[in-house]
Amino acid sequence: MSSSMNHREAPALGVLVLSCLAVMLPACKSNHPSRFTGPPYDPSPRVYECRHVPAGAITVDGTVNEPAWQQAETMMGFLTAGRNPTGVVHQTECRIAWDDTCLLVGFRCFNSQVKSAGTRRDHPVWDGESAELMLCPKGADKPYFEIDVNPSNTLYDTHILSWHWVDLSANWQKWAEGYNPNVRSATGRITSPDGKLLGWSAELAIPFSELNGTTTPANGKVWRFNSARAAVKTDGSIEFSCWEPTFGDFHRPFTYPSLRFIK
Repeated sequence: MSSSMNHREAPALGVLVLSCLAVMLPACKSNHPSRFTGPPYDPSPRVYECRHVPAGAITVDGTVNEPAWQQAETMMGFLTAGRNPTGVVHQTECRIAWDDTCLLVGFRCFNSQVKSAGTRRDHPVWDGESAELMLCPKGADKPYFEIDVNPSNTLYDTHILSWHWVDLSANWQKWAEGYNPNVRSATGRITSPDGKLLGWSAELAIPFSELNGTTTPANGKVWRFNSARAAVKTDGSIEFSCWEPTFGDFHRPFTYPSLRFIK
């Protein structure tokens, strides 16, 4: 699940490659609350306005350059995962839109080197470069989804039945292998005019029908969500970051910002 502990921050628990989970294993490992209450567990007040686009306005080719993307708000300023978020070395941009059948996601991930991990679906792609999306269509207290992609266009997708660390650590692989939605994805490279590598990009189309019976949202519908990134630093370590800090691992849905569908 992209909650790796380091898969996101607990090398001693390397067996736990939950990209989001791992980021702050030490923080989640003990005294994990049954509910997120009080600072720093309050829901984020941040709202991303997800704009509707006509069918076919965005082609899933990995370029993130269609005119429709220019109308979408750009998520920037990702911060590192963990208890004390700071600015990142490797910047990320994420945009989300929707049409009548799919949620559309575009990532631009900047790095002078691009290293993938995982060679087949549901491998721990967060051990290398990956872009990640957490989706809570039915609220923070219900099962939710994580969909990740790496520069080689390898997907990791899972239906998370419990955000609790004990459950995640025991079931992350089983949940991922049991959930393989019909997600369309493509990736590409970001280069300068003179051909210098600047990073990589990804586009995904996630059918609403593949999100456990979720229907096409009505205008004004609100989900909880977060976007995240794993970046490979020059020393080979992984920098985990997210748009909205969770002050711990990535699997803290009660801290997520809102995704509001606008038509």
